[in-house]
Amino acid sequence: MAGLTALAVARAKAKDKPYKLYDQGGLYLLITSSGKYWRYNYRFAGKRKTLAVGVYPEISLAEARKRHQSARRLLGDGIDPSADKKNRRSLSREVESNTFEAVAQEWLRIRGPKSDGGDKRLHRLLAKDLFPFIGNRPVAQIEPMELLKVLRKIQDRGAIDTAHRAKQIASMVFRYAIATGRSERDPGADLKGALAQPKRRHFKAITDLKQLGELLRAATNYSGTPIVKAALRLTPLLFCRPGELRHIEWGEVDFEGSRIELSAQKMKMHNAHIIPLSLQATEILLDFSRNRPGNVSEEFTVHSHFSVIPKTKFVSLLGGKSYNPASLFSAFATFNIEALLPISSWPSLYNERDNVRYP
Repeated sequence: MAGLTALAVARAKAKDKPYKLYDQGGLYLLITSSGKYWRYNYRFAGKRKTLAVGVYPEISLAEARKRHQSARRLLGDGIDPSADKKNRRSLSREVESNTFEAVAQEWLRIRGPKSDGGDKRLHRLLAKDLFPFIGNRPVAQIEPMELLKVLRKIQDRGAIDTAHRAKQIASMVFRYAIATGRSERDPGADLKGALAQPKRRHFKAITDLKQLGELLRAATNYSGTPIVKAALRLTPLLFCRPGELRHIEWGEVDFEGSRIELSAQKMKMHNAHIIPLSLQATEILLDFSRNRPGNVSEEFTVHSHFSVIPKTKFVSLLGGKSYNPASLFSAFATFNIEALLPISSWPSLYNERDNVRYP
């Protein structure tokens, strides 16, 4: 039997009732009022079955015959074509749900919100620098060189720090994929040393008392948000690093004992630390506690606000010089040590690993 022709398939019109135009080997075209459908009748394990081959005209006669022959080969190997099609669909759905973007979105939900500023930067980096290039790729199939090409796109625009951050975030996603059984390795782990290293920027500490006075007055008169103003006023009173100040929790503030107790996990040198509270610092904290914003509960947390101040208030107040909150910490350290202790005792305050320079 010669079977169907492309012209006969094209000319076939719907009738009052569905009908079939047979080709060869059980392949036929089903014509209904809603369209034309390729079907393949076969027997497997003693039962008559029908395989949906495709819809005309998306699937031409030639393509339908190719699919028909593939199904016949599966039958010859003892495989049910319908079951094979179902398995491939299931695998396809699994691959779609295990793309880098899908796994990253799931990781974000499990991770939960951390801070407004940090979360926005994280989502922006994923959406801008990673998802457009590897978002649709199965997470288990991404190789180190593929990830490196994406990271170097970021590096080539001069955003070296962002490239390293993107690598770090990608590795977090890959490690989550490994933990949930959807990948076996983190390609980012093989890229150590493959990116350019960012130039370290050292901010100059304020060593002039007049400049320090100007900065302290500016901090006192700062007209921004209460949470940032409180942080600026507390910095010289608590004598702690900006990162430590940002994450002080109310549970660590002992008003009765006039002190703040920071756990070892929060400290740079991993030693527990006690900060005495002066009357001024206590007043600021009590006032802030009574009037703190609704989104600030157990943590003092000034989020990212304190770290962006050098780009605005600090720089403009000091003639464009690069002073920032870390510079304040260095300044207070310098003034207090020089004022209270003889030079000979300075080295005893530090370990060798602190890498402190003495005058």
